[in-house]
Amino acid sequence: MTGILHVIALRLGLRRFAASVGRKVSSRAEADLRAVADGTATEAQRDAARRGVIQAFWKLIKKGGSGTVRAAKKAAGKYSTFRNWVNGLKWYNPIRIAWYAAGTEAQYQMWKFVHDQI
Repeated sequence: MTGILHVIALRLGLRRFAASVGRKVSSRAEADLRAVADGTATEAQRDAARRGVIQAFWKLIKKGGSGTVRAAKKAAGKYSTFRNWVNGLKWYNPIRIAWYAAGTEAQYQMWKFVHDQI
């Protein structure tokens, strides 16, 4: 799970990522992500950061429009189908970038969240 948090907090910049999904980041959320990136996070901070990343991923899908939401929900029946759908997106698509930055554990949780939206 720390893979995407490192990308957000260290490479992309938390505020820039939040702006890309049309979301303001509270100072509390920023502190949680920084703690995870620094390796000093408590379990509660890791859980809060995980929830925030998954919700941000869902917002990226919704930002793509109703067609993207329908396609994501259709593909979310099985993990492998959803993974293939994401892999089929253009390399510069923010959904695909976030997916690859997340790492395996977070990818499964992202899929599970979208699957639960069906």
